[in-house]
Amino acid sequence: MCTLFFFMPRYKIHRRIFEVEMSSLDGFTDVIQKHYNHLVEGTDITLTFCPFRTQWAFEYFADDISRAADKMNAALVGKSTGIERKFEPDHYKKAGFLAFWLRRECPVLVWDTHRVQWDTLSRPQRSQAEYLVTYGREYGAFMLGYAICLHVECNALGGPFEEEKFQLSDAYIDDMMAFLKEKSVSPHAMYMIYRSIFERRKK
Repeated sequence: MCTLFFFMPRYKIHRRIFEVEMSSLDGFTDVIQKHYNHLVEGTDITLTFCPFRTQWAFEYFADDISRAADKMNAALVGKSTGIERKFEPDHYKKAGFLAFWLRRECPVLVWDTHRVQWDTLSRPQRSQAEYLVTYGREYGAFMLGYAICLHVECNALGGPFEEEKFQLSDAYIDDMMAFLKEKSVSPHAMYMIYRSIFERRKK
């Protein structure tokens, strides 16, 4: 069972992370590797990253954003004035694309537990390690998208102290991880999941 061991990595997340760091392969790779290394802190799990999967995830993610923008821009062209309005997918949609491709092309090739001294881990650390061995692919993808949406929404509402209203329960995360592991979930479904998490709790 998840014990909510994920802590918000504020040092790398800001409201324009998609437009700045994650707009290039190098920046995308840096964010992704910091994120996954953050998840295994304290467990002695050693990660082996695959540069090819990371590149594929980045390219597919960027292509989805570009297609979504092009499609909406085409629909918003001013027919009477000829003025084109620029459309940019919102953070929910970008997070949905990101989570989908990180799960599909997981940048972590190996979650190596050979160095893990299970008997010396605290109960939370052991639970964290076991959870990542089972759901690392799904958890890593979902939580990065969630963390970015959380940061954007909390800043829009007033700051980090707003995070509490958007916290996810252990049961919700457990069900979501099983759902993502067993089912084929589209990028647009991920977008709606993130949007529903935050929009229903804003009031």
